[in-house]
Amino acid sequence: MDKRGRYVMVVAMIALLLAYGSTAFAGHRVSKMSKYKFQETVDKIKAAIEAEGFKVVSVVDHQATLKEAGVTKWPWVVIEFFSPKYTREVLEAEASADIDIPLRISVMDGNPKDPHGAAPHASYYKPSVLFADYRKLAKVGKELDAALAKIMQPIEAKH
Repeated sequence: MDKRGRYVMVVAMIALLLAYGSTAFAGHRVSKMSKYKFQETVDKIKAAIEAEGFKVVSVVDHQATLKEAGVTKWPWVVIEFFSPKYTREVLEAEASADIDIPLRISVMDGNPKDPHGAAPHASYYKPSVLFADYRKLAKVGKELDAALAKIMQPIEAKH
């Protein structure tokens, strides 16, 4: 695939993700401004994930992917994480919920054109919303909501 084709593919994928996210979970995305620079924000979130008993599964580097397509963007990663304990609970209760794990936190450096402003920020969808279609996962969703709120505390900027 040539450079133009990769660019079109990446832009289409991002558009689909943004469209899906903005319609399916509108109002259920939690965003927090960080009081730290981008890399320190990422590091503090990863440390908080591990402190809460979760494992970082992967880090998706959107900036690097866009660069391959010839697009220059600010630093932007998605941290994917979960835990063996919750994996077992989720999959034993509702195997079809496998598509909704691991959980993800998007960390984006600030951009003056971004509605969140120029500071780095992190966002995620509430697990209780992700698991809303699974009757047996309401309790797990609420527990994970609380865990994510704790994970985000170390980076939160005071308003």
